[in-house]
Amino acid sequence: MVTLDFVQREDDLLAFNKHWMRTSRSYRRQLLGFSILCAIIAVCVVVWKASPGDSVIFTIVIAAVAALVASLPAAPVLRAIQANAVRHLIRRESATMLGPVRIVLDGTGVREFTPRGSVSVPWHAIHRVDENATHVFIYLTPRSAFAVPRMGQERAVEKLVAHVPPHLRPAAA
Repeated sequence: MVTLDFVQREDDLLAFNKHWMRTSRSYRRQLLGFSILCAIIAVCVVVWKASPGDSVIFTIVIAAVAALVASLPAAPVLRAIQANAVRHLIRRESATMLGPVRIVLDGTGVREFTPRGSVSVPWHAIHRVDENATHVFIYLTPRSAFAVPRMGQERAVEKLVAHVPPHLRPAAA
């Protein structure tokens, strides 16, 4: 059994959302769809606004450049929008999302204890465990996870990762 106590902060929840945006296939598909939509709109606007005296090649080149420019900022813009929405949610719901947390891993699964209550999830229901340089994420579903910060408790977090069943361990572990 491994027990880890920490204080859940706004930075931990933001770290989870940033990690999810970088690693989620569904989010990448959304970005691709948004980029394609931007490119189509840019091409349509340029073709519609092209003057009749312009050559076809000039119109195509302008449309291609406009489509490329329109699709490039899609990922950073959507990430910024999502991060701002998460910050707003965290500030609005901070009394229920932040504060002291105890995570317990044992042979049956993962348990989280907070002042708001507790959650117990058996290993077979855990979606995956992932990590980066600052956090370990125990995914309960493809879109929600316990975010466990490493800062100040690196050894305890490594014990936690070592206790995770092999089929759920992060590739880096």
